[in-house]
Amino acid sequence: MVNTGAIMVCSLIVHQGKNIDDLMEFYKRASDQPNVVVDEELYLDEKLTGYTNHALTNLMLANNVFPRKSNA
Repeated sequence: MVNTGAIMVCSLIVHQGKNIDDLMEFYKRASDQPNVVVDEELYLDEKLTGYTNHALTNLMLANNVFPRKSNA
């Protein structure tokens, strides 16, 4: 269940109002590389076959582990 950590990190990133562009910019700066790209083939494969990740996300939702949105 290693992916639970990645799912939680994504949740925290979104909770902070960040998006994929912000994440890619972070990786560019952290790696000192001018070009950082998403592996589209891997992304599409995971998107179509990520049943375990969907199940883990639902389990995490059921246990209220994600940060809650503020009413402010």
